[in-house]
Amino acid sequence: MKSLTRKRESRPVQPAARELDPMGVAKVKCRRWMAVASALLLSKALSARAADQLIPGTQLELKSTSTTEKLVFVSRGTPSVPGPSSGDAPTNGGATLQIMNPDTSESFTFDMPSVHWTATAGGTIYRYVDSLSTEPGGVKVALVGGHVLKISGRKAGITLDEPSQGTLAVVLTAGSVRFCARFDDGSVTEDRPGRFSARDALPPGSCPTPAPSTTTTTTTATLTVTTTSVADPAITTSVPPDCNCCCFGQFAFTTGLPQIGTGGCANTGGVTSGSVTDDTNTTLCNLAAGGLYFGGAGVGIPLPAAIPDMASSITKVANCNAGNGTFDLVATTNADTGSNRNCSAASVSNPEYPGKLGCLFGPPLPIPNTNSPATSVCIVNRVSTNASGSSTCGNGNAAIDIPLLSDIYLTGPTDGLVPCPRCAGPTGSETCQAGPNAGGSCTPSDSATLGGAYPTSHDCPPASAAFIGSLPIPFALSTGTQSTTAVDTSDPPGPVGSQPFRFCGFCGNGFG
Repeated sequence: MKSLTRKRESRPVQPAARELDPMGVAKVKCRRWMAVASALLLSKALSARAADQLIPGTQLELKSTSTTEKLVFVSRGTPSVPGPSSGDAPTNGGATLQIMNPDTSESFTFDMPSVHWTATAGGTIYRYVDSLSTEPGGVKVALVGGHVLKISGRKAGITLDEPSQGTLAVVLTAGSVRFCARFDDGSVTEDRPGRFSARDALPPGSCPTPAPSTTTTTTTATLTVTTTSVADPAITTSVPPDCNCCCFGQFAFTTGLPQIGTGGCANTGGVTSGSVTDDTNTTLCNLAAGGLYFGGAGVGIPLPAAIPDMASSITKVANCNAGNGTFDLVATTNADTGSNRNCSAASVSNPEYPGKLGCLFGPPLPIPNTNSPATSVCIVNRVSTNASGSSTCGNGNAAIDIPLLSDIYLTGPTDGLVPCPRCAGPTGSETCQAGPNAGGSCTPSDSATLGGAYPTSHDCPPASAAFIGSLPIPFALSTGTQSTTAVDTSDPPGPVGSQPFRFCGFCGNGFG
């Protein structure tokens, strides 16, 4: 295991059934983030510079006001992309995007870690999605290959507070490969404080010279943790030599792709991370990694449902003890994280769902019912009580309690087996396929490979008229093994007249 500054790559964590493993990344600009991952984290240094590709600048839009920042870069041509097995592939080593003013040497570098990159089967097109802006800098979507290079984000990077910029260069770096564009007087259409627009720039003569020491660069500090299994963690830790636990300020975790297989409790082809057993220790159900289970013996919905990937939540580090590495985890607001979609407090307003408070937890969750499509529902999870917990960076153990409210939207009567509006379309130009925002632009917040009801996004909320109620969900996250034992209270000394087969801990009211 090794950790590097200025470069970090990680693989997403697979969530266990009914619990998630924490994961995230640490970055420093004005503050430090801490991450703990129950999966192998790999770090690679960039190889020596091998190839520069001089590309046309089709479009560059930068905007920076007191309320809004925006970045759009497009290059249409035939970029030569590295193969998927190459060390230069962004899926292996990540990438960086640099916006540079060669006249003033001001620049900003956006880190685009490999955890957010995916590739087509042939490795000819690479796609980057960080819709929740978990990485500092705010790049949310990128597309490389297939006759286009396109990047958009929520931050401009450079200040834009000068009377004009004059010339700006754009450099996308993946391993030893650089894609370089330059926008100068002949292509600039608008250049004023807070705004820079340029179009149709010719390829530059060469890639720009890296800016000197005045460059503003996002750096990385990563705490890596390895566990060999969900049930029996064997943990090793690597911390940057110039840092201890208390130099970090935030703790992030992200869900990975579920591996639920087929056949319900048989879990054929999936990854089993737990089980349900009876009092004779006979296994009744294999719990799949990333599976969501609910209901009882007579439940009519095929189980398990899939917990969407790419769901990130952030808490703050508090009361850190540098001596033994223990610390507490407390809730963040949207002011702390920059979004209501990755914070962990109960008091945050959601413009997507007026009147419903609490940071959103993950993207909309479709529950299609193939046995009765009209009863399919869309679930929106939000934090009902401020997140709290504790962790130890010495061994990687962490436990977080995030009670949720699951808002249920009965959309099956109109939308059938696609109960949450999908965010779909050509890459980089996705739109809401249904719901109140139908036709509006959106950014997918989970993977289309999860099934026909995906990808979903809070950019595409379900119709408010379909809301039928909320269910309280006690939700615990842990790096370790969790278990709960049901107690049959239908026999003495339970209340006289108790309902048979009622199990304490799973039922709110007694009968008698």
